Amino acid sequence: MHADNIKAFETVYSLYYVQLCRVAYKKLGDEELVEELVQDVFLNLWVKRKNLDTEGNLQAYLYATLRNKALSELRSRLLRSQHYIKVREEGDSFSVNIEDDYVARETELKIKEILDSLPPQCREAFILSREEQLSYKAIAEKMNISVNTVEKHVGKALKKLRTELKDYNMPIIILLGLLAIYRL
Repeated sequence: MHADNIKAFETVYSLYYVQLCRVAYKKLGDEELVEELVQDVFLNLWVKRKNLDTEGNLQAYLYATLRNKALSELRSRLLRSQHYIKVREEGDSFSVNIEDDYVARETELKIKEILDSLPPQCREAFILSREEQLSYKAIAEKMNISVNTVEKHVGKALKKLRTELKDYNMPIIILLGLLAIYRL
């Protein structure tokens, strides 16, 4: 994998994809989310392939990466549900600070600007993934491209968003939430 060996990557993908999906599905029970997390594991493997220890246990690395991504997702779900409960408890007394609204609007415009700057196929793959919540396979079929190409497009979009928004004091998950809310 150090030498950008695509065949080796495809072999690893074929060997572990279904296994990783089964393990994640048992914990999360959401097929589309599982597909996305496992795709992210393999995207992470590809991105970090040159820095990985070739003597290390690849299977352990894949499972550890999946575990970390699943735990992160579960934490995120817990925080969202706690926030939802808090907002419901506060009811009408909950008001949006004018400054927060301004920052949210500016962030929304920045996200739109970043997405507009992406190549058309990359933007389309990302929007299908995040807004329409299609699996990478469904996106590949809809766009008539390979699943690997979809992964690369979504990865490129996420990387660009992270890079461009690094100076904003919000986690990327909140920024992507704004994207979904405002349907850019």
